[in-house]
Amino acid sequence: MARGCDVVVFSPRGRYQTNVEYLDGVQYRHVSKALFDTLIGQTVFRINAKIPRLEYALRKRPFFASTLHQFSYILRVAKDLQAMKCDIVHIHEESQFIPIIRLLNPKIRIVLHMHCVWLTQLDHEMVEQRIKKADLILGCSNYITEHIRKEFPSLAERCHTLYNGVDLSIYSYNPKNKHNENELKRLLTVGRVTPEKGLHVLLEALKEVVERNLRVHLDIIGPLDAFALGNIIWLSEDENVRRLETFHEKGSLREYYNYLERKLISLNISDKVAFRGQIPHNETVKFYQAADIFIQPSIIPEPFGIPIIEAMACRVPVIASRVGGIPEIIENDGSGILVEAGDSHSLAFAIIELLSDEDLRIKMGELGRARSESFSWDKISANLLRLYEGMSTSM
Repeated sequence: MARGCDVVVFSPRGRYQTNVEYLDGVQYRHVSKALFDTLIGQTVFRINAKIPRLEYALRKRPFFASTLHQFSYILRVAKDLQAMKCDIVHIHEESQFIPIIRLLNPKIRIVLHMHCVWLTQLDHEMVEQRIKKADLILGCSNYITEHIRKEFPSLAERCHTLYNGVDLSIYSYNPKNKHNENELKRLLTVGRVTPEKGLHVLLEALKEVVERNLRVHLDIIGPLDAFALGNIIWLSEDENVRRLETFHEKGSLREYYNYLERKLISLNISDKVAFRGQIPHNETVKFYQAADIFIQPSIIPEPFGIPIIEAMACRVPVIASRVGGIPEIIENDGSGILVEAGDSHSLAFAIIELLSDEDLRIKMGELGRARSESFSWDKISANLLRLYEGMSTSM
């Protein structure tokens, strides 16, 4: 976007960051966190620790969606936008920012970009009052966009899909990183270690794969202390998702990880599973390039699925759950295999099928690479620019 536009990115200021930085034609403005935001955040955290469901029970108006959440931060951003006379502001997910920005910038074009289903899960009246002040509402998949259109039919014409992108120059095939140690096949999954990502299903499937005497090793990349109970499980009306609450009975950040290690990783697979934690992108790329199969066993309806695109770009065959926006990535073109969410037997069968057929893995990897090119940043940014231009001419 910076090739043809003046682009400014606002973000909270990190401890060692300056107020303003420039990189590749983009201006980054880092806004210091105000004492007000810190104090109110700490207060709400203490209340939630004692009464964890309170904010979700109150008409689906949790604090993270409240106007008070990051109020001082977004007020400073709104004043900066006013002074800089920006034409368009592109907000990611935080619908509570819209009224504040609109108040100080009555003529600015506002874009709200959703990477989750919050708009259709939170209080309808609260959300509608905010998003009707937006000029364009984007979903990261048709799955997200159609849910918003259905929930807010009067705003349907403002809703469009803009897929997420991947840097194909970074995520690419590199045969040097392929290691075939005694025909050991490497399985890979990438994502936070939380129950909605379905790692318990994957480990059950792995047991079946190992019972077939197939030599495999599973790498799990993602933070081990992620805690996604409230804004994912309690807001959901999907029974399959709500049942995941049982994994959080003690409220520990690593409770699910501990469950996987103690209950599901039996002796016959203990040496075949490695939790790698959260690692830098350049290290993640090497794992993709070394993998024989990438697996995304999600339980929740994933809004999109960036790791799937990253794996495809590295020519790795993909197996994923048929949920949310994932079928929009893995189409009926042979670029991947879709299985039912939560079905460990179907997942095991798909893994065994791919492990047993090298030609199929190669073909699927090539088709996946071709499919990944639809999500290059050049194409995504060109699509976004067209949406910006259409918004300007239609308003």
